[in-house]
Amino acid sequence: MKTLFIEKGHLMLKYIINQIAMSFFGVMMAFTAATVNDDGSWLLPFGIFSLLFYWSILISFMREDGLKDAIKLKGGRIKKDTLLPLKYCSIAAVPGLVFPLVNMIIRFIGTDSAIAQGTVNICSFVTKFFVYGAFMPLDSYLFAGENAIFSSGRFLSDYSIICLVYTILTLVVCSLAYNSGLYGMFIKKDKK
Repeated sequence: MKTLFIEKGHLMLKYIINQIAMSFFGVMMAFTAATVNDDGSWLLPFGIFSLLFYWSILISFMREDGLKDAIKLKGGRIKKDTLLPLKYCSIAAVPGLVFPLVNMIIRFIGTDSAIAQGTVNICSFVTKFFVYGAFMPLDSYLFAGENAIFSSGRFLSDYSIICLVYTILTLVVCSLAYNSGLYGMFIKKDKK
C-alpha cells in the first residue's frame, strides 16, 4: 500500500482535484441549462457534455500513466497489473464517497433529530456541489429535477445511491483508459 501511495499518489491527488474542479463545472452547466430553458430540456445535452468533458480529462492522464507503465513493463522494472488503476483510483474516490455514504446511512436509519437532518443537508450539499457536480445536469434531468424523466426514482438522487453508480462508471472509464495505454492501443506504428 505504501509503494502504491509513493508511485501513484500524485495521480490520486490529480483525480481528486479534477473531481472537485469538474464538479464546479457541472454545477455551472446545470445552472446554465436551467436559465436557458425552464422545462429542463437543456439539462441532457449540457449533462452529456459535462460528463464527457470530465471523463476526457481522466482518460488523458490515465492513458498517459498506462503508456508510461508500458515502457517500464518493457524494461522489466514493473510487473503487469491490469487492476492497478482500479486500486489507486478507488483509493482516490474514497474521500468523495464519504459524504454520499453518510447521507445514505442517515436517511436509511431515518432519524428525525435536528442534528441528523443538518448532517443530511450538509452531506447532500457537499455531494452535489463539490464532489459529484459533474453529474448534476444528468442527475437533475433523470432523477432530481422538477420535470425529471424518472421522477419516481428521486430517492436515488436524494439518498445519494446514484453516486455509487457514478463512481463505478468513472472507475471503469479510468481502468479502460489506463489499460489502453498499457497495451499500446490506438497508437500509430511506424512502418520502418
